[in-house]
Amino acid sequence: MGDAADRGTQTSDPPGGETGAGGRIVYLDRIRVFLTAIVILHHFAITYGAPGDWFYVERPVDPVATFALLPLVAINQSYFMGFFFLLSAYLLPASVRRRGRRQVGADRLVRLGIPLVVYTVAINPLVEGLAAAASGTRALPPVHDLPAAWIAHMGTGPMWFVAVLLVLTALFLLLDRRREGGGPKTPPLRPTSAAPLRPTIANTTLFALGLGLLSFMVRIFAPMGVWVPDLVEPAHLPQYAALFAVGALAGARGWSGEIDPRLERYWSVLLPVSFVLCFAAIGLSLESLSDFDAVMGGWSVAAAVYALWEHLWCVGIIILLLGVFRRRFSGPSPRLEVAALDSYATYVLHPLVLVGLALGLGFLP
Repeated sequence: MGDAADRGTQTSDPPGGETGAGGRIVYLDRIRVFLTAIVILHHFAITYGAPGDWFYVERPVDPVATFALLPLVAINQSYFMGFFFLLSAYLLPASVRRRGRRQVGADRLVRLGIPLVVYTVAINPLVEGLAAAASGTRALPPVHDLPAAWIAHMGTGPMWFVAVLLVLTALFLLLDRRREGGGPKTPPLRPTSAAPLRPTIANTTLFALGLGLLSFMVRIFAPMGVWVPDLVEPAHLPQYAALFAVGALAGARGWSGEIDPRLERYWSVLLPVSFVLCFAAIGLSLESLSDFDAVMGGWSVAAAVYALWEHLWCVGIIILLLGVFRRRFSGPSPRLEVAALDSYATYVLHPLVLVGLALGLGFLP
């Protein structure tokens, strides 16, 4: 998230990849810009008919648009927020070794907590109020009722990501083995003689399948679309927590960011094959193609297959993006450097911009 976590991807001892001004790992910055753009496109797609939850949806919804945009939002959902958690955790061990647990915790609390509070208190009520008034679901309240209405509309919105990131970061710091006080201090998750973490065909495939199985079990009780209000969707929490842990472990073990070309080839073949096989299995298991609730969760073949597909694509896309960006997007680019610095602010403000843009374009057929 740009500067959201440890000054974005800045480090004085980068684990791998080309570095830019201030020691930033260039290709990781570029991935953050890409993911921020995907988040914006994802929410814009929902505005115009894709399935999902967003402040404002243009009515009437065109079924053709829903069908056409469904693959986009399904693929996005499979990986993009989990990838953010992985990147946010990757530099955390090195930051704690350099600066100490307390300083890193305080820094992240300021960098993440202040924008979270500002968004919750100031931006979310404005966006929700405008969207509700424009869609006709609620009229603007009289002036004397505005304070109560404003408080009622407070919420984290898409900043739930920052709230969960704060929780995971706090857990990491609490579990940190760094000892304070007398005597020498032991670095947290300190590098050992063990070989750096290395993604392979076997361990990435087993990780994806295991994560898919765990997510399916969670979705039996909490299907996709069910939220802990203003915090997280339990259906995807295993992915977020697991990828955060993988990112922290990769950073602690000194992973250089290199991806074996054989691993890239493997996932580039497995992704389209799994897409065809999994959605064929889902289609055969459903009584009708409109019975999409069976995919969302519960004890069903469709829910199990979808959870497995989603996490195969999650792991596969992350592997491929890491490989491609490290090879091809590590060179200098002033515009992308500025975009990387602005990516967190873009994420915070994009709901207000998107809803305002959609309302401004509402007069067009």
